[in-house]
Amino acid sequence: MSWKRNRQHDVAKLFTFTSDQWNALESTFRSIRDRGGVQTMSAFVREILMNGYVITVNVPADARETMKQIRAIGRNINQVAFIANASRSVDEHDIRMILDEQKRIETIVKAFQSQITIDARTVAGEWLSSK
Repeated sequence: MSWKRNRQHDVAKLFTFTSDQWNALESTFRSIRDRGGVQTMSAFVREILMNGYVITVNVPADARETMKQIRAIGRNINQVAFIANASRSVDEHDIRMILDEQKRIETIVKAFQSQITIDARTVAGEWLSSK
């Protein structure tokens, strides 16, 4: 069959639903997709059939800004390390600065982690309970 050519998923199956079943399934899919989950109905159905659940990881919108801040802190630490290697000594001020920067990284990462949510939904159970 020509539709099989260059496809990762080369087996097609036909499933039938009542209108109510399809609407409930489609509604659950849209809900998961809108929160950053699987983006196609095919991927959604494969996840349910293969795993019994769909995992959605919600990452904060400012992830790039968070990484930018962490990179800047890393550059500061690298500059101190470069000077320490060149002069073969580090003064107390530099060590305190590194420890302060490390605490800043920990604070940024903890704030970032608190915004990440993982939604592992047993979709089949949720879908059936809506009936």
